[in-house]
Amino acid sequence: MFHGKSGSGIGVEFSIKTGPVTLLSISQTANGKYKMIAAEGESIKGEIPQTGNTNTRCKFNYSVSEFVEKWCSAGPTHHFALGVGHVASKIRHVAKVLDIEAEVI
Repeated sequence: MFHGKSGSGIGVEFSIKTGPVTLLSISQTANGKYKMIAAEGESIKGEIPQTGNTNTRCKFNYSVSEFVEKWCSAGPTHHFALGVGHVASKIRHVAKVLDIEAEVI
């Protein structure tokens, strides 16, 4: 048993790096065009839950409820990427080159 899951491998055991992070969701607008949604935050240290996989705890420049409201209002998909570093400006640049909308929370 490792973190409440039987077995081993990258799906259940890894160390969380703390520091600047960027969330990225690739979504769709009401008229069917792609849209990038990003948010810069901070990965912070936290306890590993007794049951379940390790989790990345993130802190943003908003309260939890404000962040969730802003993130959900942007229309993200269920899954998103979490990358190391603050790269929202690069995401905006890629979106501009691809001629798609980008929203940074």
